[in-house]
Amino acid sequence: MTGGIAWEERVVTEHLGADVVIGHGTTALANRYIGFDELLQELKAPRKRYIYQPTFSIPDRFYQKYKIDKNQIVFSDCRPDLIECIPGESGYSFRIIDVKASEVLKVSHRVQTALYAMILQSILEEHQIPGQVMLDETGVWLFEETVPQYSSVQNLIPYLEDFLIDKLTALPAQELHEVFWHLDYRCEWCSLYDYCLQNARDEKHVSLLPYLSNHASRFIREQGFPLTISEFASFIEDKEQLKLLEKSPSLKSRILRIDKQLDSLKKGELIQYGSLATDMPVGENIRLILSVQRDQVSGKVIATSIYRISGQELFGSKSEKSYFIAESLD
Repeated sequence: MTGGIAWEERVVTEHLGADVVIGHGTTALANRYIGFDELLQELKAPRKRYIYQPTFSIPDRFYQKYKIDKNQIVFSDCRPDLIECIPGESGYSFRIIDVKASEVLKVSHRVQTALYAMILQSILEEHQIPGQVMLDETGVWLFEETVPQYSSVQNLIPYLEDFLIDKLTALPAQELHEVFWHLDYRCEWCSLYDYCLQNARDEKHVSLLPYLSNHASRFIREQGFPLTISEFASFIEDKEQLKLLEKSPSLKSRILRIDKQLDSLKKGELIQYGSLATDMPVGENIRLILSVQRDQVSGKVIATSIYRISGQELFGSKSEKSYFIAESLD
């Protein structure tokens, strides 16, 4: 989070300079927002090329367009990082740009900018503001890049519309236990993570299985397989039932070891796979184990460790561990 805020401030101060409208105040840049009423004035007559952290209050037009009942579902205010205001012969075109402390453009980035663009389009329509939102080109400003990376989100719009009109509106009609849920490492950024983690532990849910993907978890639920660690472990003891996992690509790759992984979670202890040789080959006297840790936000390497086993005749000791931790993301 800190790395993302720092990169965002660099984009605004170093790359945009004086060509950006920033919220009033003396607080940190990341805490300065453009209010909704002020945003409407900026959209009608942009003073500068960019608008930083504008507040989107979801208009009635958005709820009507996507058939969302405000008595059941209400969107809170949200803020894209930037709106680019591009003048043209027929008026202004507005482009959503989001700043990401990531070195790689992800589908999730494009989905986020697409949703912001859909909301902005509804704001223009609701308040009868001339101009158009660029759906053929939204931007994601990746880490250490001097310009945003642009891509079309038009192909994503139908999927988002389907979600808003059909899937989202169906959620309030479901009982809590009927709603699909899955816990993975991305959930650590959510304010409800502790609540969901406790539920997973109380239920001994299959989500506790490390690196179980969202798709694999949904497959298990849709196939009617057991959802607890112990019951799922018992279920795959039958070889025919174990073969059923081959229908899921991510589960298929884990078939040879998933029984031991589940057993380890059940017993709360380490269990050896028994499929890898731990003895050194004859004639080789030193083993080096290198570990590398990447920052979750930027993807940069932030720590490494080297573990040496054997080599006493050369180094004076049977083993040695060394750690190297980056002082900053630079």
